[in-house]
Amino acid sequence: MNLIPDTIPETGDYYCTWAAQARVRPAEIPDDALSVRDNMNEEMLFRENGLLGSYFDGVREDIIALLDDGWDVPYGSANPQNAGRFGSLELDTERFPSFKGDPTERLKALSDRIKSLGYKGAGLWIACQRPFADGDPIENVEESRRYWEDRARRCHDAGIAYWKVDWGRMNGSAEYRGMMTDCVRRFAPGLAIEHMPTGIYPPFGKYVYGRDSFNAGENEFNRRMIDCSDYLRTYDVLGEFVNAITLNRVALLLGSGLRASERARGILNIEDSMYLGAGLGCSVGVMRHNRFTPGRERRDTTRYAEVVRTLKWHRIAPPFAVGGDFAISDELLCDEFAFPPKEPDSWPFVAGKTMRFESPAAISRGCPLPEVRADVKPYAVASKHPNGAYSIALLCRTAGGKLLEYFPAEVRITGASADRPVGIFGKYRSLTIEFDRPVERLKVMAQDLCRDSAEDITGAVSLSGCELTISGEVIDRVCAGALRPGDDSAPGLVLKMI
Repeated sequence: MNLIPDTIPETGDYYCTWAAQARVRPAEIPDDALSVRDNMNEEMLFRENGLLGSYFDGVREDIIALLDDGWDVPYGSANPQNAGRFGSLELDTERFPSFKGDPTERLKALSDRIKSLGYKGAGLWIACQRPFADGDPIENVEESRRYWEDRARRCHDAGIAYWKVDWGRMNGSAEYRGMMTDCVRRFAPGLAIEHMPTGIYPPFGKYVYGRDSFNAGENEFNRRMIDCSDYLRTYDVLGEFVNAITLNRVALLLGSGLRASERARGILNIEDSMYLGAGLGCSVGVMRHNRFTPGRERRDTTRYAEVVRTLKWHRIAPPFAVGGDFAISDELLCDEFAFPPKEPDSWPFVAGKTMRFESPAAISRGCPLPEVRADVKPYAVASKHPNGAYSIALLCRTAGGKLLEYFPAEVRITGASADRPVGIFGKYRSLTIEFDRPVERLKVMAQDLCRDSAEDITGAVSLSGCELTISGEVIDRVCAGALRPGDDSAPGLVLKMI
């Protein structure tokens, strides 16, 4: 029995090339955005054992391959010095010399090449502006509409699947971003568009949930963004605090009352926090790679099985829109990391500093908060999907002198449906699930989301009335033996009562 369906829904999950672009540079090249941008070319992407041909075996059909900043500007394009170059949406000829024809034909050749490798589709980093010359006045939204209508048509004809709209000189204009979405809706109806909120930058976060909240202007901007976003990205974080900062931003956005409209899907994208995406019904923007890992040697970048398990869980419970019931813990947990000295220091200029960040201990969507007991608590997220599937995830923390460590806990959850799947992610001492009806006469099947068959674990769990209790040892055993050498991913499985 295989509990994972073959059908792949629309999830918005993508692999983003940015972190790998940072890792392919020679050691003598500075660690800055210009050097990272200048690594984007067809050689890096498509050579033998290149970036896109050497990863995601078995799950490429679940994920979009998204080319990040650099694909449509000449080499040596820096921001802000050459800011006017960005936004052409034309594949740079020097970076991609083998892709011939007019701009649409070249984009289509790129899209076809990516899909020929088995990926779900091709995505593009998009500047929130059209190109401009030095001294040009700020764009008029309506005057720019014709430009974006043309670019939307071009991407539609080329088969592009996703726009990741990032920075640009019109970055802070909700009207401009809304206009871009209008153009996509009219002229590229199959293309998903991602925007970003405000009030969350710099990487350590402008606000801490429970102490601060967005001001009226930021709330209005974010309300308009969720209205025009298929996916709203929680934006860049420091890797050592990936869960702490991302969870805090999710809490701020949910707590501000965001609600998706009929205009767009209204789903949060939480970048590279895999099990947060699995547990809380959010789409992911994968950054880790089995050959090229992000800048500092983050421990979680070797956890490739967590990517596979999250993508497979999203077949069962796809990411869903904001706007339903949610709960946020009043308790704040504090992560801390001492950054080693570095000469010269580079953005975000934390070398030699000890940084701390607080975030809610737990968030849930569509179900009560999980109850968590541990000496060192992990972050916990849970959600009940609109289709009835339930997921619970314990997230790694940078705390107690440990970097992105999983701290096992005793957990109790309520609200699961006995006739629907349950996704379990992270490290546990024990997990007790209270279902909506008695389960003691049912059979319990469990399947590592990295595998294609389930096993009967009825004899290894405790069933009493409406409750099932499974030990951490059993969860670990179900997921044992599926990892590549060097991969210390935490377990991720689907459980089904039959």
